[in-house]
Amino acid sequence: MNTNETSSSHNIKHSGFATTIQHLPLDLIFKKMIIRIFKAIIPEELHEEFELKFKGISVPIVKNYKGLISLEIAKPTKWNPNEFIMISCWNKEDDLINFAEKKWNEVHIPKGMEKYIYSCSVDHYQQIDLK
Repeated sequence: MNTNETSSSHNIKHSGFATTIQHLPLDLIFKKMIIRIFKAIIPEELHEEFELKFKGISVPIVKNYKGLISLEIAKPTKWNPNEFIMISCWNKEDDLINFAEKKWNEVHIPKGMEKYIYSCSVDHYQQIDLK
């Protein structure tokens, strides 16, 4: 298979989440991308309001940057009752620097979102090729 071909649909799994990536060049999909996992602890009484702003403020900001391959957000479950997450996959480190500047390995909270967050963290991982 030529790595410059365009794929119509690929299923790629990251941390248990399945993301369908359509119409991306195969050489972009099979690079060792960087996976950024942002976790935020939100007090239960703020969940509903935070979720709306998470989707309405944070997601559009992240989606605006070149090099973003995929983006998923998730809300609490009974196993993590106050934890929201955002998983973003980036083509390369330079794309993360463009998004979060030189301190890309630190948490960046959009203006207006800080009032919801009790605590938060961000971690980064390099993709392991499944081949």
